[in-house]
Amino acid sequence: MLGYYDGDGNSNSTKITSASKEFLQEIKSKLNINFDIKLKYKKGRKGYLEGIVSTRSHWSLTLGATLFNEMMRNYQDSMKRKRRLFHVRDMESYNRLKKKVINRRNLQDLVDSKQIKFLIEEFHVSNGTFYRLCREWNIITPRLRNDSHNKKLRN
Repeated sequence: MLGYYDGDGNSNSTKITSASKEFLQEIKSKLNINFDIKLKYKKGRKGYLEGIVSTRSHWSLTLGATLFNEMMRNYQDSMKRKRRLFHVRDMESYNRLKKKVINRRNLQDLVDSKQIKFLIEEFHVSNGTFYRLCREWNIITPRLRNDSHNKKLRN
């Protein structure tokens, strides 16, 4: 698994990617991973470098901090630039937050009706964890509203 991560993993997270959703489903099943397999991009996407167009859709799967850290501890000779440990507590609080808010619409309603500071305290998560979920679900926060408003004023 660590060898696959070295080749097709994101060095800033515990995610791996593949053009085979079935392959990721097998990994998810065999390793009892709780995270969902997500579409990374659809077939026909034009790449950033050299304008290459993808011939297949690509999928991603988050391995999670616990499994990832175990892989790092068990094998020392993996790719040096991708070697790091992730905070298990942060991943656990992120997953707990995700379950408590249930879905994107509920989180957007909460952000629209309450102060972010209050929500962070209510859900017992860090600022980073809260805003990470907001970014993942494309939640419009007051910070984003202000940024987009200021951009319009500058243009």
